[in-house]
Amino acid sequence: MVAQAESELIARASRGDLEAFTAIIRVRQTSIRAFCARLLSDRDQADDVAQEVLVASFTSLSRFDPSKDFDAWLWGIARHKVRDALRSDVARLGAWGNALSRDLEQRCERETSDDAVLEALRSCVASLKDTARTVIEGVYRDERPAKDLAHELGISEGSLYTTLTRIRQGLRRCVGERLGQQWA
Repeated sequence: MVAQAESELIARASRGDLEAFTAIIRVRQTSIRAFCARLLSDRDQADDVAQEVLVASFTSLSRFDPSKDFDAWLWGIARHKVRDALRSDVARLGAWGNALSRDLEQRCERETSDDAVLEALRSCVASLKDTARTVIEGVYRDERPAKDLAHELGISEGSLYTTLTRIRQGLRRCVGERLGQQWA
């Protein structure tokens, strides 16, 4: 149901519906900013790059193929914008630029999720029981305060954190199994 509602939002946004685009981005903007901040040393630059990601995704949304994975597409834009910013910084460094550029490119690649990992994680989350999925989506997608989510589920905050730890461990195992490797 949620996936169907989001698919409709993506379709509407690709036709230029700003409200639909805003709804889609609202749940992702914090993650995009955090990603940019991890890779860029200057907070203002990270905020600027995150904004560029949002603008670029909106302006190119009409070219997005709704049959494809929206998150993979959006994170691809984020990776490219961060790389562009890193290259710009490196260019200003002159002789040190080439070695630093290679190092930063590798760092950017390590920080980004591989499409296969992302797909495995989505599949694992989809296979969770309703309560576990509610916890994971409430904390990570909806960014709900633990206190509110615990109250809604009728458990203590401590129990919520214990449950969340167990769910994450299970997801780690599940992703590892789907990828055929040990997942740390």
